[in-house]
Amino acid sequence: MLEKSDAALVADAARGDERAFETLIRRYESLMASVVRRYVRDVHQADDILQETLLQAWTGLETLRDPDAVASWLAQIARNRARDHVRAAAQRHDPTEPTELEQLVSRYGRDTVRRSEAAAEAIQSLDRAPEAQREAARLFYLDGFTIDEIASRRSRPVGSIKRYLHDARVHMRRELGVPEPLSKEHPMSRHKAGTMHQPFPTRCPDIVTEPSDEAVFAVDSPEMRWWFVALEVGSQSMWASYDPPTESDRGVEWRLTGISDMAVTRKARIHDLDCVEVIGDYWEPDSGWKPSQYVYYQRLTDDSVEVVAGGYVDSDGTLNLLTYLDAEFEKRWGPTAVKRRMMDARSLRQNDDGSYEVAPPEPGEVIGAGAYTVAVGDKTETCLRVFDLHGDEPEDTLLMEGFVTRDGRAMLSRRYNGVEWQSERRGYRWDERYPDNERLVINGVTYVHWYDCIPGWPLGIGG
Repeated sequence: MLEKSDAALVADAARGDERAFETLIRRYESLMASVVRRYVRDVHQADDILQETLLQAWTGLETLRDPDAVASWLAQIARNRARDHVRAAAQRHDPTEPTELEQLVSRYGRDTVRRSEAAAEAIQSLDRAPEAQREAARLFYLDGFTIDEIASRRSRPVGSIKRYLHDARVHMRRELGVPEPLSKEHPMSRHKAGTMHQPFPTRCPDIVTEPSDEAVFAVDSPEMRWWFVALEVGSQSMWASYDPPTESDRGVEWRLTGISDMAVTRKARIHDLDCVEVIGDYWEPDSGWKPSQYVYYQRLTDDSVEVVAGGYVDSDGTLNLLTYLDAEFEKRWGPTAVKRRMMDARSLRQNDDGSYEVAPPEPGEVIGAGAYTVAVGDKTETCLRVFDLHGDEPEDTLLMEGFVTRDGRAMLSRRYNGVEWQSERRGYRWDERYPDNERLVINGVTYVHWYDCIPGWPLGIGG
C-alpha cells in the first residue's frame, strides 16, 4: 500500500484527523528534534519545546499555504520555539542584551526576512535608495509583483526593472554591511578556473597501515570529518583522492582523480547559529580547477562538529544552498552533527576469520578500531583507527575508515561501500566492479574498498 503524500496528510489532519497528524509527525519527528537540539542541549527542555512545536503545528495547520512544504514548515516552527526559549533565558540574565542584525539563509526568502529582527532596518535602508530602485524593490520583494508586471505597471523595459532590482540589492548590502554574494571567481579562491597546475603526484603515494604496540588513545578533532580542514577562520587544507583500477583496466596504478582545496573564509550566522563559511575549490584531471565549487557552513561546539548548511555553485555563479531546516538536507549532505571526541571503547571484536562484530554506534559517533602506525609517502605517525558508518540498510551502507593523529588531524581516510550501495542506479555491485580490492566484513556485511583520500600535509603540500 502506497504511503500518503505530505499534502494528503496535511489535508486530512486539517480536517481533524488525528491519525493523519500522528503519521505526519512520525515522518518528521527526527528533523524537528534535530533542529531543537541545535539550540537547547538539556534533554528535558528540548522535549518540552518539541511538545510546544507539535501543539502549534496542530493548531496552525490551516494556515499552511504550501502543504508540500510541511517538512520545512515544521522545522521552522521548531526553530522559532527553540529560539524563543533561548531568548527568554537570555532576557532573564541580561535584559539589556542588544539585538544583532542577522544574515539569514532560508528557503522561505523574503517571508523569513520580514519576520526576522532585521526587517525594520532592511526596510529603512531601502527607503534611502534612489526612487526607481526603491519602488521596484518594494513592488517585487514586499508586494509580490513579478518583473513583467512591474515593467507593465511602470511602462519600463524588463531589463530596466532587473537593473533597478540589482542596484537596490547592492544599495541594501552596503547600507547593512552584508558581504557580496559568492561568484564563480570567489575572492578567497587561490585558483583560476581551468588551470591545470596542482602539487599532488598523479600516482598514489605508498601507503602502509599496521597495528601499533602503543596504548590506545582518544583524540579531539576540530576538523570537518574526512574533509581535513579545522573549523577556524584562516585555516586551509588541500587533499587528494586516488581511485583504483576497475575490472576493465586491471594492471593500471591507483590514479589521482580529484583534489579539493578547502578554506575557512569568514564567520557567518545562519538561523541564529554562529558558524564559519568553508569554500571548496575542486580540481579534476580533464578540466583543471573549478573555483568555489562547494560551500559549507559549519560550527564547533564543545562536543561536536555541526553542519548548518551546504551547497554548490553552478555554471552561472548561482549558489544553491540547503540548510538543516530543509527536509532533504541530511540525505544530500550527510549527518548534521558528529562527535569531536574519538576513542576506542573496546566495543569492536575481531573474529578468527578476520571479520568484525560491533554494537551499532550512537548517531555521530565512530567505532574505535585500535592504534595503528600509518606511513604516507615519507611521513609516519601513530594514529587512532576508526570506522564511520553511514546509512540504514546494511548492504546499501557506506563506510569510512579513518586514521587520526593524537592532535586530531586526519592523516588518511578510506572509502568503502556495501556491495549493494547504489547498485540499482549504477548498474553494478561493488564486489564485481573491484574484485581485487580489500574487503572489510562488519556484522556480516561486506564492504569493498573504493578510494583513498590523503591531505597534503603528510606529503609536505599545503595544510
